[in-house]
Amino acid sequence: MLLGLKQSKTMSNKTLFRILYGSLFVWVLAAGMASAQAAVITNDGETIFYKGGVTKGDAAKVKAMIEDTFIQRISMSSKGGHAMEGFSLGYLFQKYNMTVIVDADTHCLSACAVAVMGATTKEVKGLLGFHGAWSKGRGTLSEGMKQGQIIGTLDALYHFKMGYTLHLQYLIANWTDPDTFLILSQEDLELFEFVEANGFTKSAGVDDKWLAKRLAGPATLFLLMRGQ
Repeated sequence: MLLGLKQSKTMSNKTLFRILYGSLFVWVLAAGMASAQAAVITNDGETIFYKGGVTKGDAAKVKAMIEDTFIQRISMSSKGGHAMEGFSLGYLFQKYNMTVIVDADTHCLSACAVAVMGATTKEVKGLLGFHGAWSKGRGTLSEGMKQGQIIGTLDALYHFKMGYTLHLQYLIANWTDPDTFLILSQEDLELFEFVEANGFTKSAGVDDKWLAKRLAGPATLFLLMRGQ
């Protein structure tokens, strides 16, 4: 079943901290699933296929394949992985005007979903899931805060450059966690695109009822993935 809403809709100081300075190192599906097997990247001459965990160096591999083959379509299937590599893939997709596909029988979660935001054209028929990032807590509190500030700032900048308002980032920060995902269709994602550079425009029609239908905890996510 979908998780009920427990937090206030009001943007608290705690939420602002999570949005701008959250401890974001890696996006993961859940405990034990963070270290997903590295992605296998292949192509059939028309489409690049990316299947597996998002790991350091993947963007460079995809870039080399794009430049070697001139392919501008990529099919993504991943449970997520390294946050910074998710950004890098998204920027790469934007630079090369890529069409990103999430097929009906696949899923693209966490850092994979973040990468999809960079696509010029999106064909999302499968499971696209976003969630709040978390840190394994390495180093001192001061080090963690500094690293979190850097990644949080990069995350906000990424949303802007990809053409999405901070309303989406706010919902992810305030309503999700490592075990709870915001599941969005292609049409849902388009609600958060902005035409003018207005950072926190609230998307029309996005309220508690809308949100409740799209939040999925571990049990719901498992059933959704099995049903593909």
